Amino acid sequence: MTRFFARFLVFAILWTCVSHASAQSARDFERVMVAGQYEAAANMAVSKAQSTKNSVWMYNAACALGQAGKLDDAADWLVKAGQAGYGGVRSIETDSDLDPIRKHPRFGEAEKIVRANATARLERFKRAAVDIEPQVVLPPAFDAERPTTLIIVLHGSGGTGASMAAAFHRHAKRHSAILVTPDALRPDGDGYSWVYRDEAEWYVLHLLDWAKKQWAIDRVILAGYSQGANIAFDIGQTHAELFYAVIPVNGHYEADVADTPTEGKRPKWYLLIGANDGPAPTYVEAEKAFTDAGMTVKRRAIPGLGHGFPSREELAEALRWCVKGEDQPE
Repeated sequence: MTRFFARFLVFAILWTCVSHASAQSARDFERVMVAGQYEAAANMAVSKAQSTKNSVWMYNAACALGQAGKLDDAADWLVKAGQAGYGGVRSIETDSDLDPIRKHPRFGEAEKIVRANATARLERFKRAAVDIEPQVVLPPAFDAERPTTLIIVLHGSGGTGASMAAAFHRHAKRHSAILVTPDALRPDGDGYSWVYRDEAEWYVLHLLDWAKKQWAIDRVILAGYSQGANIAFDIGQTHAELFYAVIPVNGHYEADVADTPTEGKRPKWYLLIGANDGPAPTYVEAEKAFTDAGMTVKRRAIPGLGHGFPSREELAEALRWCVKGEDQPE
């Protein structure tokens, strides 16, 4: 089931800000879908789609109607989503909520429109993003010619790179690492969100290439919080050879979002989540999948923590383990 990652990632945030009420509606819809109340979810999504003319709500209507067994209506709404500009091509490819209509005569029509939208959208994003430099914190007595660890940290939905810099800069300094904390660029309230997975993937890889052109990077650690952790899960698997370690913090692992790498150069994983956070069981799944694939994995479920940010000590231990190893103290 990819609805949590693939659809929530593209939820109603284009270049405009999303209101608290809209975000609450998105969470309510997700909750009803996860509960399997598809008729109610379909009614909610169709109502929102009709009132807002928003392409993501149209897409959600297609998903809910398909799960409710109303296949013709679902296919119609998917075509409408594409015609309204929906460009979530990864969702079209992987979202299991669309499985009931994948053989419908109109699915191919919708897919073609969405792919064209996605191509145009991604090109616009690249043109806008290519000249934007992220927030960077260099270590003390930095020597650009000396091989240095690079830590890239991705913020959560509605967050900022500055907030991640504030949380991680002490730990990066301790390991004499360069810290790069980008904004996701698409506005979300007072911050930003990683709206489309293809954009997030391109931007992270672009920043990695940008950093390597400036500094002597010897290894790269990718971290992310919440929505940023979902991105880290995806990129850490699909581009495994690029990363020394990955730290997804309070994210949501889903096995069908990306293939687990089973050979070649691969990262080690520090899976950090609040024990009371809803997706905590998915981290058990991730630990097993990555361990079975032969990767080095440590899972830490923080007692008493829900979907909140870990303490300074928890972050310090995560980075220490990634940099130093399991049994090597500072």
